[in-house]
Amino acid sequence: MCLIFFLSHQDDLQSSRTSGMLVWLLSFFGLGQEFIDAYHIRWWIRKAAHFTEYFVLYLLIKRVLNLYEAYIPRAAYAWIFTAGYAMTDELHQRFIPGRTGLFQDVMIDSSGALTALGLLWLYEQWQMKKM
Repeated sequence: MCLIFFLSHQDDLQSSRTSGMLVWLLSFFGLGQEFIDAYHIRWWIRKAAHFTEYFVLYLLIKRVLNLYEAYIPRAAYAWIFTAGYAMTDELHQRFIPGRTGLFQDVMIDSSGALTALGLLWLYEQWQMKKM
């Protein structure tokens, strides 16, 4: 959560530099600037980062909740907490120069958490069938 907050607290120039490092990495693997510009890779990188951050955050929160009694709906609580943090993160970005808080990003963030929830559920079902 601290890393997400740190990245969200960057102004538009710092944020662009952070995305630029990933674009450089793509060009290092042979994807030229024309590919990056033509396919709006910068936009996809930023949205994939949103998705991935909240995918991982969900997994971490779920792991913490697993320490508590089994009667609480841990998967739902972890998703609600993660989606709630996504909303507060986007609200926070509205106060950073050059940044905006977007509902679209909340949906992408929440989708990352929901994907983690679904994959974990599938994994748990698979584990139960093995026993």
